Amino acid sequence: MFIVLVLIALILWLVWEQCRMWRMERCSGQPASRRRALPLLGHAYLLLGSEANRMSILAAVGREAIENGGVVAAWLGRSFYTITSDAAVAEVVLRHCLEKTAVSDILRHLCGNGTVSAPVTIWRSRRKLITPMFSTRHLRGFFSTFSRKSAEMSDRLRLAAGRGVISIAKYLSSYTLESVCESILGESNEKERSEFLYAFEEYCRIAVLRMSNPLLAVEAVFKLHPAYTSYYRSIRVMWDFIDEIINTKISLDQNTNSVFENKDIKYPKSFMELLMYAPGAGGAGGLRGTGGSPSVAELREEMLVLALAGGDTSTVAASFVCCLLAQQPQVQERLYNELLEVIGEKRAIEIEDLPKLKYMEAVINESLRLYPPVPNMLRKVLKDITLPSGVKLMEGTGVCINVWCLHRNPHYWGPDADVFNPDRFLDNVKHHPHAFIPFGSGPRNCIGYRYAMMSMKTVLATLLRSYKFLPPPSSGDTNKTFSVKFDIMLRDLGGFKLQLESRST
Repeated sequence: MFIVLVLIALILWLVWEQCRMWRMERCSGQPASRRRALPLLGHAYLLLGSEANRMSILAAVGREAIENGGVVAAWLGRSFYTITSDAAVAEVVLRHCLEKTAVSDILRHLCGNGTVSAPVTIWRSRRKLITPMFSTRHLRGFFSTFSRKSAEMSDRLRLAAGRGVISIAKYLSSYTLESVCESILGESNEKERSEFLYAFEEYCRIAVLRMSNPLLAVEAVFKLHPAYTSYYRSIRVMWDFIDEIINTKISLDQNTNSVFENKDIKYPKSFMELLMYAPGAGGAGGLRGTGGSPSVAELREEMLVLALAGGDTSTVAASFVCCLLAQQPQVQERLYNELLEVIGEKRAIEIEDLPKLKYMEAVINESLRLYPPVPNMLRKVLKDITLPSGVKLMEGTGVCINVWCLHRNPHYWGPDADVFNPDRFLDNVKHHPHAFIPFGSGPRNCIGYRYAMMSMKTVLATLLRSYKFLPPPSSGDTNKTFSVKFDIMLRDLGGFKLQLESRST
């Protein structure tokens, strides 16, 4: 009898839940996805396949939104989401919906209340504190790090030139992590950096698995999963890596009675030092606790955000650029000629050269358009918003901006939206300002986009003056598209493979 009552209760609950879902869809005025939503899982079951299949589904739903006028309704578990590939909708969401969704809360396991994952109340004060760190004056101070590290990477690549296929991402990962460690953290040794990078890759793989499966988002359920131990071990490795650098710096400062608030100091300081001693760091959500000193945990949160956002984003973006140039020899040659015209063949790259590299910037932007490192952005709706189309974004629901499909929406980019053409960023054609948002937009955009662009321009200029990028022997098709996967960042399933040919031979 008890089992019968339980079954009846379960059936009644499922019926009520289905009615609730229909009611929400009807009130929102949004077209429902043509893909079937299952009880409890919603459409999340579509994301339970391989990494490649997961990205294919996200892209397919984004295209479905385009076909339906810009939005489509979907369910992730019992949570209602508006999927959009429309620039006008993205503009409204990124300006007015600043809170991240529950799915993004998984990032808080790693970054805590760092600016990428913090609630709005904490994010506002920390954003205000961190913004001055990315001033032109401070960024100029770190150019020498990018220049030196890119030259070291170029030297390491000499052994690989002319010797077959390599993964350019492995070399770029080393470059960006070394640059990040020096400019953001100060110092670290090579063994620790390698362990950090491996831990980050493992964390990303499992974190996306949890984001895609509502059941694994429940901690009690996740504890039964084989990846549970590896997930938290990876987080601990990254925490220990950052904590050791922070504690070493704090100890050194205490022993030497260092004072970094001297306005006359000429040498560049790391971002960590700037944050540790930033004026006005106190207040709710700030980094100054009792006694006026930020805690190690607070510093770690922000350093992880800066290290991961500044490092991994640059690695992915630069890797796609290199592989696209390998497929497009005419674009690569035009870019090389620009480098000779602006910098010359032998002269060291200077920071004043970077703004003059207009075609390089167009190449990077076109690569970011087709292969945005963060292909989806999630936000929570805190109060009802009615869009100009009449569609309603309802309080308590989520919005997924499908950046991948937004950047390929023919309405903004024309019938050749899937074609790599850097000239579209030089032709003075005005696009909707939110049709291209690789670094987000609105108040909560990526604060380090200029840092990332400076890093990418420097390393690409250094490499292209020394090497030609060639496609793997089996892939000479200039119209070939990459098979991609999504694990926090967008990545090439093929491993960013290309060949190098030295220009000095």
